Amino acid sequence: MWAKHVYSSNVQEVGYNPETHELFITWARGKRSIYAEVPEELAVQLSNAPSVGSMLNAEIKPYYEHHWLVQHHSVFGRWPKPSSAMLIILAAPLSLCHLTILVIQLRP
Repeated sequence: MWAKHVYSSNVQEVGYNPETHELFITWARGKRSIYAEVPEELAVQLSNAPSVGSMLNAEIKPYYEHHWLVQHHSVFGRWPKPSSAMLIILAAPLSLCHLTILVIQLRP
């Protein structure tokens, strides 16, 4: 796997995993995307492009499947160990782009 910092107003880093053929994009605001089945040559061209955003919009987004990398957040600072006194609620909007997990520790 390789990654390269790029100079772009919207994209911070371009990375690639040659084993899985996945292109990783780290956006300027910290979110991360994965594009599936991207040829490595195209990923290299993107990482060296004079305008990463323009090439991403023209050559990647219309043709390759996109997924957001989900970051896990917890009010506990870390995920608590499951117990019988725990209620876990999963909620997903219709778009299924974001999944909210609410963990409530029940007290006897």
